[in-house]
Amino acid sequence: MFTLTATGDSNLESTIQNNVLQDNQSGLALSVTGSSVSTTTFSGNSVSNNTTDAVSAEFDSSGTQEFTVSGNEISATDGDAISVRTLAGTADVTISNNTIDTATNRGILVRSSQTSSVTALVSGNGTTQTSGGGIHIRSSGSSNMDSTVQNNVISNSGDYGVRIQGSNASLSSNIVQGNTISETVAAAIDIIGANNSIVAVLAQANAIADITTTGIQAVASNNSNLSLNAFNNNITNTTQEGILFTGQDNSSSRFEARSNLIASVGNASGIQAAYLGNHNAEVIIANNIIGPTAQQGLEINTSDSTTADITISGNGINDSSQDAIRMVLYSTEDQTVSVYSNNLQRTGAHGVNLSTQGPKQVSVYSNQIGTTGGAAVRAKMESGGLVLSGSSAGNNVYTDPTPVPFDSAGTAPYTGGDGVLINNVVYP
Repeated sequence: MFTLTATGDSNLESTIQNNVLQDNQSGLALSVTGSSVSTTTFSGNSVSNNTTDAVSAEFDSSGTQEFTVSGNEISATDGDAISVRTLAGTADVTISNNTIDTATNRGILVRSSQTSSVTALVSGNGTTQTSGGGIHIRSSGSSNMDSTVQNNVISNSGDYGVRIQGSNASLSSNIVQGNTISETVAAAIDIIGANNSIVAVLAQANAIADITTTGIQAVASNNSNLSLNAFNNNITNTTQEGILFTGQDNSSSRFEARSNLIASVGNASGIQAAYLGNHNAEVIIANNIIGPTAQQGLEINTSDSTTADITISGNGINDSSQDAIRMVLYSTEDQTVSVYSNNLQRTGAHGVNLSTQGPKQVSVYSNQIGTTGGAAVRAKMESGGLVLSGSSAGNNVYTDPTPVPFDSAGTAPYTGGDGVLINNVVYP
């Protein structure tokens, strides 16, 4: 094995390549402290049967580090296959084109903490049989993380596929794109914002299939600010939601899901966003193709003191066993919702199913609604404050002649609005 150490104000430059490293504690253990700087390349090596992390680096230096791990074959690791931890200074980390087979913990970990700043590129790697997860990008303390996770193939993870995690006032900006993720026990892409962190994630053009739980999952909590843009992902055969976003506690979030293909969702909704506590949310769900799903095509839930601005437009939702679009808006605060230009076909229950409490402004217009098991639009106002509108903006076309076009199951009078236009008739 190779053990490299830089202390004080030293300058370390090293290249380790094309070695066969077998039956060791690790293949590489790198430690940089003080104000040292380092440039390290570990490439083309075969590393197997390690009793700790196969390749590890820890940077606790005020200096600048460059660390490259590329083209290695790593197998049978008791720990992380590749682990990079930065506590101070700046680090430029590249982990590319490695093959990782069997680790008792994670395939790849890149972590910034304390006062460090990290730029990480994790690209073209293959991981399989990693018990603790595929790729983990984590920031904490007052650190900064700028990561790109792209074109990796991740399979048979005992936990998540890719996890982006921010906590403790850290700042994290991340791109997760072009990855192929299959057969994970937890979410294929798992995003966590907590404890005053600011986390931004662009998840795009990922192929996700055969997931035991959720395709893409994000949670904002504990005064965090979390932004997720999920664009052009192909998500099939998930046991739970295709995409699940949860906002809670005293946090804020922006969630945009656009142009995703979500199919064969078992025992859950295609896309679900749920907000509770004192949360401020902006939600845009547009131009997705969803179905079949075992529950709703698309589901929005709000409660407690959540404020929200929600737009649902241009989606094609087919073969949902329950409602195509379900919104349960029970927050005590104002919420504005626009539902328009969606195409809802072969729905087991209602096309649009709305339940509200408190002040809500909801517009429903210009949707195409086919065969339903219930009404085209159902509005149940459980306490006063619903302003229901959309009739002046556009007609909803409903092609099923059997059920009622509109079901007003509310127990309180409508506050106002110009109603909903269905087949050129205004309801209620």
